[in-house]
Amino acid sequence: MVSPDAFAGIGGYFYLIITGFCLFSAGLAYWYYVETAGHTLEEIAVAFGDQAFASGNEEVMVTADLKGSIHHEKSAHQ
Repeated sequence: MVSPDAFAGIGGYFYLIITGFCLFSAGLAYWYYVETAGHTLEEIAVAFGDQAFASGNEEVMVTADLKGSIHHEKSAHQ
């Protein structure tokens, strides 16, 4: 374990190192990872560079976008 040696060497400043690592990790997750909430599995597959369908992704993604916009219009009118 590194904590006892780090506390003996730099004392309470070890908390600053832990805080820095946590802030870096939070920034990495916020700016680098792809948001997948509210998307279909096909849209997620395309976002990660996979081919979701044998016939091609373009036609299916246009259909998915149209269905999504129809769903958003219905929920906005309610």
